[in-house]
Amino acid sequence: MDHLITKYERRLNQQRQRRLKAKADDAHVARAAAAAAAAAAAAAAVAADRKVEEMEEQRKTGAMMRTASSATTSSSNDKTMIEIEQGCEKKNHFSKKRRLPNNESTTTTTTTCDNSNTNNNLLQPDATATAAEIVSPVVTQLSRQQQQQSDDDDDDEDKNSNNNNEEEDDDDNDGNSSSSSSVNLPTSTELSKELCKIVDTDQYSRDESLCTLQKLEVWASTQDSTFFNYFLLHGGIIKVLDFINIVLKDIDEYNSCNNKNYNAVISRCMRSIQCAARIVGNVCVEGTGTSLEIATTAVKYDELLTLLRASNECSSNEEDDDEDDENNWYKLYQLAALKEIWIALVNITSCDGIFGLVGRERTMYVFGSGIDIIKRFKNATIDIHIASEIGAQLYFASEIGAQVFDALKCIMSETNYMTNNEFKKENIIPHCLNVFKKDDNDSTWVYGSEKLIVRAIDFIETIHRHNLFIPTPKDYLSIIPLCILGLKEFPTNDHLRKNVRQLLTCICYFPGVSTLTIEKTGVLEGIVPLLTSGTINDHEKRAWRCLVSKIVAT
Repeated sequence: MDHLITKYERRLNQQRQRRLKAKADDAHVARAAAAAAAAAAAAAAVAADRKVEEMEEQRKTGAMMRTASSATTSSSNDKTMIEIEQGCEKKNHFSKKRRLPNNESTTTTTTTCDNSNTNNNLLQPDATATAAEIVSPVVTQLSRQQQQQSDDDDDDEDKNSNNNNEEEDDDDNDGNSSSSSSVNLPTSTELSKELCKIVDTDQYSRDESLCTLQKLEVWASTQDSTFFNYFLLHGGIIKVLDFINIVLKDIDEYNSCNNKNYNAVISRCMRSIQCAARIVGNVCVEGTGTSLEIATTAVKYDELLTLLRASNECSSNEEDDDEDDENNWYKLYQLAALKEIWIALVNITSCDGIFGLVGRERTMYVFGSGIDIIKRFKNATIDIHIASEIGAQLYFASEIGAQVFDALKCIMSETNYMTNNEFKKENIIPHCLNVFKKDDNDSTWVYGSEKLIVRAIDFIETIHRHNLFIPTPKDYLSIIPLCILGLKEFPTNDHLRKNVRQLLTCICYFPGVSTLTIEKTGVLEGIVPLLTSGTINDHEKRAWRCLVSKIVAT
């Protein structure tokens, strides 16, 4: 199942890279179109200037003839005529001087977005339209060819992936390292200009902002320290989070109107949030140095609330038909964005000393949002193959659940904001366990991804180790089925085995819990196979045998 998850995630990454490449190719054609339009406009402008000059020469010739024929007229009339001629010359000269800089700037300006900047209004409209009509069919044909090529590539990958998984992994790793080294990072000035594109909504469209975010995402993924310094210098984290606020306002506006293209528009908004959140997660991933300063800046300006509002928007459940393919893909965009949001939240909250700046109120907001996600994603498991939209939704739900458990663990281990009574009142443990239960039936448990189960058990072990809740015999017994599930499905995970052994040891020595009751839960079914496993060392096997002896003792 992990192989299927890795395969599907790799396919998503490859498809995203192809889309970026296709957009870059489209941008190249768009730049060619813009250059052609600019050249045509420049030619039209030169022709217009020549025509103005010819008219001016004719006007001067006529003025000279009129002056010669009326030599006997008064000197005042001659003076007036000369002033008029000089005025015409000055006006024409100013027109030429003003036109040239615009023509030069239009021919040198480039953009990576599909829609070029339309602020050069001094260009001749007829010439621009003509150039656009010439280049537009080429762009359309190229887009169709790229789409066909992408479809063919997908088919080839499906045929080859089953036989060449290990080779693909090696190729992917090599490709990622080479792409990181080949990325052309921006200068400080270039980055400043790009950041303006994502917040200047009067000047740039949402599609142009999304194009800029995609470039920022590539740059941030390199983890380059110089780029991080520039990003911090120009307030990049605030601008990216401000863009999320802009998109959230767009969603509110679309929600208030009856738009027949609602799903398409909101899906684009979700892609924008996903891209922006991924940038935040990448620039805060290290938690030290410049990354820590960037995360601190976000916290100081209370931008954690922006991520939480985006999380709430992406996790909202609508009363829609699950059989609708378009709605399924819309939900998939929601889950993909939600995953990146919680990765960003985990990276920010993992920074050293960050909770001192966040404060209790904001920290509890994060904790409450995480619990809400856990409640919504009950049964967020993978019990079918990742081969459909629904399977992809379950995959993302499992990934999100793992990130949420990470965030909750970080909060509980780094702070003392939640009291034992509050923990008990909120039913934290039952909500966490319900993720792995099927149809509210306590006797039926379904397994999730390895990451989800490991993070859930890690969270439970952490809060127990820090004495953050006072367990009862019922609480302890409710944890055992999850421990058994983890041992059966993922017995080779060292971290999981360690946490399960520590929890089961505490349960065996807890007053009020009989070893007979523990044995009846079937815990030995998960432990006994470990005693003969060839992947576990003798020291750990002795620890498991001691635990078995304690359980079977009467």
